[in-house]
Amino acid sequence: MGFFDRLFGGGGQQVDGDRPSCRGWVEQVEPYKVPAVFPVELTVEPLPEAVSISLGNAHSGATNPRDMSSGALQIGAFHNLSGQGSNEPFLLPYSGITALVGRVVSVKKEGSMTYVNTIETIGACRTEPLPEGKTFKFDITYRPPARGDSLIMLTLVADHAQSTEDPKLTLALFNRIANAIAEHASTSPTEA
Repeated sequence: MGFFDRLFGGGGQQVDGDRPSCRGWVEQVEPYKVPAVFPVELTVEPLPEAVSISLGNAHSGATNPRDMSSGALQIGAFHNLSGQGSNEPFLLPYSGITALVGRVVSVKKEGSMTYVNTIETIGACRTEPLPEGKTFKFDITYRPPARGDSLIMLTLVADHAQSTEDPKLTLALFNRIANAIAEHASTSPTEA
């Protein structure tokens, strides 16, 4: 492994069904808005107390920091997402999530234009299947502990192949996180 790979964590990783390969768009909401401009390849795993998020996934392979068109940009976005200057997986506690919003989306192409419309917004587990021909994505909004002044929104889609969305996988991941948040809230001690 070369110097840059050791410095920036350039190793890829294989994931199983419990750790979906995702693309995430990292957007800063506060203290000022910085919109996401490209997706970051991520591995996302709901755990009992937190969501584990790692840079890279089974489809993208290694993130090469020397590739300035993707590697360095992905690493920079991941550092913004994690709130730390490390490429190690980080844990996002369910108690730190300020909002979880799922969106059923229709995508219509007309010529060179693509129109994306949200047709349903959900904040809890969805048990019914998605409408035919619709896709799904969701947003997690939270404050990274190392950067308390920032509010970050991560938009996620799960992929069944590189850059190929799988709405069913995305909905399943959303449901697992929504259920974990609800379960965590029900077992957390209440403040007097």
